[in-house]
Amino acid sequence: MIVAKFGGTSVADRAAIQRLILIIRAARQAAIQPESGDWRGPVVVVSALGGATDRLLGLAAEAGAGDIEGAREHVRALCDRHLEVAGVITTPTERAEVEQFIRQEFDALDRVVGALGVLGEVSPRWMDAIAATGELLSSRIVAAALTSQGLAAGFVDARKAIVTDGEHMAAAPLWPETTKALQATVDPVLVQRRIAVIGGFVGATKEGVTTTLGRGGSDYSAAIIGACLGATEIQIWTDVDGMLTADPRIVSNTRVVPHLSFDEASELAYFGAKVLHPATIQPAVAKNIPVRILNSRRPSDARGTLITRGRPAGTGPLTAVAS
Repeated sequence: MIVAKFGGTSVADRAAIQRLILIIRAARQAAIQPESGDWRGPVVVVSALGGATDRLLGLAAEAGAGDIEGAREHVRALCDRHLEVAGVITTPTERAEVEQFIRQEFDALDRVVGALGVLGEVSPRWMDAIAATGELLSSRIVAAALTSQGLAAGFVDARKAIVTDGEHMAAAPLWPETTKALQATVDPVLVQRRIAVIGGFVGATKEGVTTTLGRGGSDYSAAIIGACLGATEIQIWTDVDGMLTADPRIVSNTRVVPHLSFDEASELAYFGAKVLHPATIQPAVAKNIPVRILNSRRPSDARGTLITRGRPAGTGPLTAVAS
């Protein structure tokens, strides 16, 4: 079973989600082949629509500063954008249900904005609750879009599947509790031979208070899920062909690194490589699960970067440069 994580640019609009559907259709067909040995999945982890998290954090700051009308204007704009993207759902009944869900979430967000404007401050707890909206909405849209295209999928609320400590805006998973929660929420979907779709970045405390794993945490969510459910591979679908030999904004003749060790990938991420969140590596290393970085815009053409425990023999002494 694979865990496939799609970043914000890979779910930014209808066209991006259509590409996601094609990728997951191919993965599902591979999973059900007799030689696959594991008919489950895939499990799909999605970020918020591209740029949505920044907008959500921005409107929270506006509300805390007393600019209630400015914040509400951004709430309306984000609602309209999500409704437009939900047009990718081709089944009228499914689309109507998701549109109702979107409106309810933004109506609740509008009320929160009003309350925070009166209070004149935004606590980390409220920042988490607001920021989590993006992934909860995108995962609901993607699950319905897959189902409407003949790929039976089930939406999993990340707040019921990833159990964390109470460190708001940078929460850490509680491993035994998260494993149990994932088995209770994701496994039933997989047993029904459906595709589980869950928002990254988001979790909740044992008491049910919404938390987030910090910026870039959707990668971490994918690795947590993969480690807890025994995935054979974790795929990070983004808008680049893989890990590059250098920053293309600085170096003109960069190349994709086809194979990295866990240690090399972690070092590159720590020292500035933007493709991979450093914490992603940790659960994969612990369970020895390969991580593959792929381009959702070029799923057939770009081979991507495979990250495994050992470094392949015969490669040069220098893998890549980061700064």
